[in-house]
Amino acid sequence: MSKEGKENKKEKRFVVLEEQRLHVGVIRIMADMQTGVNYIFVSDDSNCSITPLLDDTGKAVITDPAALKAKEEAEKQRKEILKAAKKAVKKEKKNAKTEKDPAAPKE
Repeated sequence: MSKEGKENKKEKRFVVLEEQRLHVGVIRIMADMQTGVNYIFVSDDSNCSITPLLDDTGKAVITDPAALKAKEEAEKQRKEILKAAKKAVKKEKKNAKTEKDPAAPKE
């Protein structure tokens, strides 16, 4: 896929804010990136359910969509940094091995 194709890729509609694993399933708090409405998603081996997350007064919990987008961007940057760090460590290990064993294949 071209660089332009990646940039034009449609944004994710939902983002997982929190996840809790249970013995037989999972509970996720998700947010709609466009409206900010939070949902609770529950699933097990054979069933799943989703419903709006309500506050103590019975109103839907809403997170500012701009805050959700900022969080997603920060998470994306964190993943890119982690990927670059792993690549650097791998390269460093390979270089250290080459220094110990000059007969080892080089890149």
